Amino acid sequence: MQKRYSRMGIRLKLLISSTLTLILISVFIVAYYPRTQKQLILKTARIKDQGLADMLALGIGIGMATSNFTAISEALKWAKKDRNLCFILVLDENNEVFAELNYGNLDIQPDAFTQDDAILKFNGTWMHIVRLPIYYQDQNYGTLLLGTSLENMFADIAHSTRTTLYICFLILLIGIAITLIYSRRITQPLLRLRDAAEQISQGNYNVYIERNGTDEVCVLANAFADMVERIKSTVTQLKQQKQELERAKIKAEEANRIKSEFLANMSHEIRTPMNAIIGMTELALDTELNNEQREYLLTVKTSADALLTLLNDILDFSKIEAGKLDIHHNEFRLREHLGNTLKAVAVNAHDKGLELVYDVAPDVPDALLGDDSRLRQIIINLVGNAIKFTEHGEVVVTCKRWPEEAPPANNGTDGQQSILLHFAVRDTGIGIPRDKQNIIFEAFKQADGSMTRQYGGTGLGLAISKRLVELMGGKIWLESTEGKGSTFHFTARFDVSPAAEIETSPTFDGLSVMLLEPNETTQQVLQSWLQQWQVEVLAAASAEVALATLKQASDRGEAIRVIISTFTLPDMEFIEFLQKAREAHEALRAAIILDDSRTHRCLNTTSAGFEIISCILKPAKPAELQYALSKAVEVSTANIRIVPPDDHGWQVSAVEIAKQADQPGKQPENTPSDDKKTRKLRILLAEDNLVNQKLAVRLLEKHGFSVAVAENGQQALELLEKEPFDLILMDIQMPVMTGYEATQAIRKREAVTGEHIPIIALTAHAMTGDRERFLAVGMDEYVSKPIKAKELFEVIEKVMQEQPRPS
Repeated sequence: MQKRYSRMGIRLKLLISSTLTLILISVFIVAYYPRTQKQLILKTARIKDQGLADMLALGIGIGMATSNFTAISEALKWAKKDRNLCFILVLDENNEVFAELNYGNLDIQPDAFTQDDAILKFNGTWMHIVRLPIYYQDQNYGTLLLGTSLENMFADIAHSTRTTLYICFLILLIGIAITLIYSRRITQPLLRLRDAAEQISQGNYNVYIERNGTDEVCVLANAFADMVERIKSTVTQLKQQKQELERAKIKAEEANRIKSEFLANMSHEIRTPMNAIIGMTELALDTELNNEQREYLLTVKTSADALLTLLNDILDFSKIEAGKLDIHHNEFRLREHLGNTLKAVAVNAHDKGLELVYDVAPDVPDALLGDDSRLRQIIINLVGNAIKFTEHGEVVVTCKRWPEEAPPANNGTDGQQSILLHFAVRDTGIGIPRDKQNIIFEAFKQADGSMTRQYGGTGLGLAISKRLVELMGGKIWLESTEGKGSTFHFTARFDVSPAAEIETSPTFDGLSVMLLEPNETTQQVLQSWLQQWQVEVLAAASAEVALATLKQASDRGEAIRVIISTFTLPDMEFIEFLQKAREAHEALRAAIILDDSRTHRCLNTTSAGFEIISCILKPAKPAELQYALSKAVEVSTANIRIVPPDDHGWQVSAVEIAKQADQPGKQPENTPSDDKKTRKLRILLAEDNLVNQKLAVRLLEKHGFSVAVAENGQQALELLEKEPFDLILMDIQMPVMTGYEATQAIRKREAVTGEHIPIIALTAHAMTGDRERFLAVGMDEYVSKPIKAKELFEVIEKVMQEQPRPS
């Protein structure tokens, strides 16, 4: 009802309101007035009849006292003048009828009237009955009964009620007419204001609003007209501002385009020589060098890598500021990915004598979907900072479920289950003052200006990490105590891969292991992993304790077949420890060594009586340790050659170690080689830069490929006409004909021949959208400069597997 009333017009509302008011007044008049009139008439009739009875009783009393019947007769005749009189009955003192006047031949029973004053229906007629004693000089001579009819009075009341109804109905009609007339005068200005408002809402501000009058509606119209004038003025200003904003937008877009072109060109111009610097340095490091030359070249490579990191930070920050940094959705293995990420910075930690540890909670799924490269970037940034600002102690990385979201939530991409993970990077470094903790996530800000001089850095790393974390659906914060270290926390959301449902943990039920690790955190992590795999662990923090534990186990008849030990021991030389361990416990067959040096010192040790020695670069990955344990279980006295799970962990037999003991620094011959993974190809290299030509040719030929060089896209097309190639590495910016143009020409020719030769973009462009543009013109993949040999060969292998070489 209220909604219906709110949709009515003002005129209809006024009409309904006034009509209801008049109806209520009329109902009140009709209900109240007749009732009041009836009460008044009855009261008047009673007073009149009582007076008449008093006069008759006096006259009749005198006549009865004096026996003057003529006086009694005259009194009765006088009473006949009342037109409502129905009967008069005079009773003597014995209650016998003395005189009677009866107009309607009514059957009157004196005993039926006992009340002095009564209104009742008698013989079908409403009457007023008065019963009055007849006195004269204080002597009672009888009783007078007088009855008058009320029918005429009631008829007058009914007539008056009808008249009242007619008058109320007439008033109602007049009220409605007046309401209609005056409501129109009220609503017409309001309707004109409504029409004007509708025109204004449609953008027409040239409306006329009448301003005559001084009542409330006119005041409203005046205020509305003033408002329209102000709106017109504001709209005019907004149009001018819009035009200025559009011009500013065009300028800003042009400036942004110029900025993007500048960044792309800057990236290209810097990456092109850096490609040569880093690539040639790596090639030189693979040659025969003396220690001084190797040190110089390592310094060059370290500086070039630092410069490349700086360039990547600047480019990433520019992408973030432009809102063009995308988060990808790839499948990856969390534990393996974290292990590989930390091994990339492990050398820096080990060079400073720091322990680098990581652990992932058992209930965290290993197979995830998300941007693993951005996760790696965040971890490397936080761990790199932790190593930079920590002089002694340890850096620990942990990963677990976010406590508020223990079960995976069904809100991931494409209906996948998603999980919010909590990462923490804890160090024992210098800490961050409390008043500086709020600014370190801002761009170009560091905790202390002096740190820039002491430790270096642009102050972009944490700002980039913060934005990356937010793009990955999480947040980043820190806890720090100055002088005691810091813990950086961040959360990130990932989808759970369907492969996680079939994940199983390996079991080594019945295997007993001696674990020697001086660092308490590393020992706890390794012991936790081993216990999850149902390995019985005896742990020790020093060589002396480990030897004592082995001796006790041997005395008890327990067989401990594997020893896991760090290479650097605080109380004993490692070779000496191995020898004593074998003497203390003859059941030992295999040793798994955790080495903190990239020179693989464990390969230079003697076998010390062990049938197999496995070396793993710290921090160890669960997969590496699982692999080493599985081979330790299978160990025999035969010469064992095992292909390692990746480039960071390897296993070799004691016989092989003995053969290589006299060749310090040499890698095991069975270290995996990319030569065995990719077939020999005939490759066309389109590259205009002479240094980059030499670098690429050297890398490819060293890998066993045959290479032909074109200095621009036109030469590449000419060479394709002369001889077949399995693959093309195409630079983008080249004179005469660019890589874009050459690729389009090749694909146009292939549309006729039906052939397809894979083309990999090899360019220094690294802005967002570059890869998509390269793929759009027909290229198959993209590798950015500076070229990393491993990445290049992985892309080549991927492309060739997807596009087999034609026979």
